[in-house]
Amino acid sequence: MHVMQCHNKAFFTQFFFFFCIQVEAILVNIFGGIVNCAIIANGITKACRELELKVPLVVRLEGTNVQEAKRILSESGLPITSATDLDDAAKKAVAAISKN
Repeated sequence: MHVMQCHNKAFFTQFFFFFCIQVEAILVNIFGGIVNCAIIANGITKACRELELKVPLVVRLEGTNVQEAKRILSESGLPITSATDLDDAAKKAVAAISKN
């Protein structure tokens, strides 16, 4: 589990660092039965804090521990928008760009 958490942190840190300077919003869509969404959520929140993310972030998660993941995101204090499905996520990402 520790290796997976480190891997997720590294992935999200590299992902956000590379793309944040070129995009207006980020949409993360994780869908999978065996994916531990809580680990993904922890990686997302950690990367956002470390990089001081400046663009809107919309996250749609579905898989194992999805309720725990949603709690982690909502209690993070970060401006992360949760979505129920991919269509909802896309609409929220477009709306976030329109606000800026």
